[in-house]
Amino acid sequence: MISLRLANLGDAELMFSWVNDPKVRKNSFQQAYISFDQHIDWFRKRLIDVNTTIVILEQNDLAIGQIRFDVNNLQVAIDYSIDRSYRGKGFGKMLIEKGIDFFRKKNPEENFEFNAIVKKTNVASIKVFENIGFRKQNLNSSSYLYLLQVK
Repeated sequence: MISLRLANLGDAELMFSWVNDPKVRKNSFQQAYISFDQHIDWFRKRLIDVNTTIVILEQNDLAIGQIRFDVNNLQVAIDYSIDRSYRGKGFGKMLIEKGIDFFRKKNPEENFEFNAIVKKTNVASIKVFENIGFRKQNLNSSSYLYLLQVK
């Protein structure tokens, strides 16, 4: 069974392992290794930030990936990652679609525009955002900006 839940402090070690996965670091704009102290400080701040929502995708109680929504007015930046064991199996698309639905149910009164900045070398994420229907714009020589208006 597939389910979504809000992240909590008990997810700190799991999220730490995901953030330092070599493929995640390679596709990140800041590629340096993140120490556990840096991570836990960042994670604690994000969990209490009213403009941030972090959601975990699970299948039969096993964590598959995470999606983070950072709100700035009606703009919602998306950041996500999938556990290396589940990549290439359609979970990225599922996570983003179900994550947006989850976020919208928490915020039904607003018309948001979701966005993601993706490196041009991150072919997997490019395919995911395009398959969902995000509009692609050239951001700079190394990145695309993907936009999706949700009412």
